[in-house]
Amino acid sequence: MNKIQECVEKLLEVIREDSAYQRYLACEEMLKSNPELKKQIDEFRVAVFHMNNDDTQEDLYDITDEVENRYEKLRKVPEVNAYLEAELDVCRMLQQVLEQFRNGIDLNIPNV
Repeated sequence: MNKIQECVEKLLEVIREDSAYQRYLACEEMLKSNPELKKQIDEFRVAVFHMNNDDTQEDLYDITDEVENRYEKLRKVPEVNAYLEAELDVCRMLQQVLEQFRNGIDLNIPNV
């Protein structure tokens, strides 16, 4: 195994041991006992993904209101919020790692 691969494996190990990732795994485990709730959460996550990544949408405010209204009851469930917060923390951690890679390696990529 080359040096880069060894370092990547070590980084993955550290991420897996991180409290944010462990909290996420605990939430995932808790949701295994309630597959219907997990299904609803996943539907919400897909709706939010499309809302944030679909450039063809005309009025983002209307779409945001629609998603918020459709999933308002779901967002009041404490387990749902715990799961979504844990997922967000892991995503932010990964974004920070990627940002450090982007800033640490000069590829001279023009801004678009």
